[in-house]
This record gives sequence, C-alpha cells and structure tokens, in this order.
Amino acid sequence: MTRRSVAIISLGLILSFGVAAQSPPVQRRLKPDDLFRVRQVGATAWSADGRYATIELGRPGRSLDTTLPSSEIVLLDVKTRTLRALSSNASGYLGFFNALWSPDGRRLAFLSVDASAAVQPWVWTVGAGAPRPVRGLDVRFAANEPAMVWVDNERLALSAWDIGAEKSGALYFKILRGPNSAAQWRKLS
Repeated sequence: MTRRSVAIISLGLILSFGVAAQSPPVQRRLKPDDLFRVRQVGATAWSADGRYATIELGRPGRSLDTTLPSSEIVLLDVKTRTLRALSSNASGYLGFFNALWSPDGRRLAFLSVDASAAVQPWVWTVGAGAPRPVRGLDVRFAANEPAMVWVDNERLALSAWDIGAEKSGALYFKILRGPNSAAQWRKLS
C-alpha cells in the first residue's frame, strides 16, 4: 500500500465515522409548553450605512398576550454577523421598543416601559458598550404620533408627560387597567 492509498483509506474512515456520528434528530411531538418558548420577530430598523440593524425580539413567556411591549432590542452587526442585546435584562422593565437611528447612523434611541407604565428613552452610540437611559423623562407614547424624533445627528426631540399627568391611551390602559380601575372606583365611592 502506498502513502496515497493509506491517506484515502484514512479519509474514508473519517468520513464514514463522521456520517455515523451524526444521528438523525430526535423527533418528538409538539407540546403546549413549546408555544411559550417561541420568540417573535418584531420591528426592524436599519442604520443609514446599512452596517447595523436593530430587531425587536419578543421574550418568551407564559402569556399569549402580545399587546404589551415585551420585546428586547438586539443589534445585528452585518459585518461581523453577530447579534447582541442592547436592552437591559433588569426585571423592572416590561419591554423595549420603538428603535430609531440618528440620520448619520451613529446613534440609536429606543424606549422602555416598566410596570408603572413609565416610558423611558435610551440612547446608544455605535462603538460604546451599553446604552444609557435618559433619566427624568416619562415619554408620552401613542400609536398614531411619534414619541421621539432625531432633530439632527446629536439631538433628540421627545414628547413627554407633565409631572403628575393622568396617562391615557392604549399602552397605558393595558399596563395600568387594574390599578386605574381600583382608583376610579374609589373616586366614585
């Protein structure tokens, strides 16, 4: 046997071992709990240069109610083909949504909402580690009007609630319907 035939035999053994080691995937029936592991892909926003995209990914949970913002914001780096979470994983936030790139694509703004229906803006700069929250503002969010708009590459205009204002709208109703109903009932009594 020559060296060449030994190499061919060795390669054949490796290939046959590799095929044998790859067993067919185990099949099982779909169970109801599997439905609560599904992540839904939501809104996508591209940076001006096309290098990055933000994607809203729904968090899997025990509820099929998709009307509440329960997504996280992930960043797709097209060049490196990687996904990275930008939103906080702190339990105080119900979800993140409404990602918006600055005109030059160097900054990203998005919103978070917590259990008290406070909507907070966050800003991330390309190349920075984590996004930073903009404190002291409760952004007014309505489906038919923009909550925030980039004025230029560095300035963001936000629509915010007055301090102590009674919040109204679909988002606020969904989050606060229990506490608001109880408060309204007390007022009527």
